[in-house]
Amino acid sequence: WIDPALANAIQRLTWPVIFLDFETCMSAIPWYSGMRPYELMPFQFSAHILREDGSMQHREWLNLRDRNPTLAFIRQLKAAVGEHGSIMVYTDYEYRVLNDARRYLRREISGSEPEQEWISDLLTSNRIVDQHDWVLKWYFHPSMGGRTSIKKVLPAVWQENETLHQHHYFKRYFRREDGKILNPYDALPKAFVGGIPWEVREGCAAMRVYQELILGQGAQSSEIRDVLATLLRQYVTLDTASQWIIFEHWKSRLGRSAGN
Repeated sequence: WIDPALANAIQRLTWPVIFLDFETCMSAIPWYSGMRPYELMPFQFSAHILREDGSMQHREWLNLRDRNPTLAFIRQLKAAVGEHGSIMVYTDYEYRVLNDARRYLRREISGSEPEQEWISDLLTSNRIVDQHDWVLKWYFHPSMGGRTSIKKVLPAVWQENETLHQHHYFKRYFRREDGKILNPYDALPKAFVGGIPWEVREGCAAMRVYQELILGQGAQSSEIRDVLATLLRQYVTLDTASQWIIFEHWKSRLGRSAGN
């Protein structure tokens, strides 16, 4: 079920449409001086930037240095999303991360006033749109089982809409196993480090792999660091590709009313 109101919401978006996702760590024992217990520390983002003519640019950033990456994260994010376009997030998590980043910068980083101001401007700009809120209001699929996380919505639309499998960008996520179409998250590859399998298919695993990359084996070996970094990049790239896939599914089902 798709409420026609969803078409109106899509039409109100401003191009380019930017699908954005963050990865963060949160630890009871802070990693770095100046941090507080359970304070969010953003270390990675992905942004699929879709233009009105159908062209797309992917921008991503991952911290690879043993430091608090918050200031570098905000600077890289600012360069990636620019000053124009609607920014699609999934739930209010990115709001909370940006608010926490602003508080940290204000408290700990002298000279970060331009970054603090940019965060404030972004949070009050009306550029950020919660795609999860759209699901709650206007979309239902039986395969979601009454749940609305992106890990439930993506496989529902992926199984239903075969045209997505031939899309020039999305086809990289199409896999069959025993005759069944795999959830793209289940198709993400594993990697072996020291004979131990590592995989990133959800947020907690991303935290563990990032810790291993910065403080564990990745700190001792550039080869292992590259392997772990690839796992993280593949995962967060799929997160924002998933947002785009769902968006394209909605447009195809709504047809001309969504400006398609």
